[in-house]
Amino acid sequence: AIGITRITVGVITDSFFSFRNATYIVAKAFKTVIDVFPKLFDHIEFAVYCEDDAHSMNYEAFSSVFCI
Repeated sequence: AIGITRITVGVITDSFFSFRNATYIVAKAFKTVIDVFPKLFDHIEFAVYCEDDAHSMNYEAFSSVFCI
């Protein structure tokens, strides 16, 4: 991935896309990889799906893990 400095990650967590993992676990997995490889990208953007209150857990999980 030479020359790629930015990445956007689409985050849709439910029983299909996250392989039945809790949203928080998925967020922690992303955080762990970023911590292990901190200089892999200059900019990482998460597109977190939260259309309504039923999906707000997606944003809340990523917000708490990444302190935003």
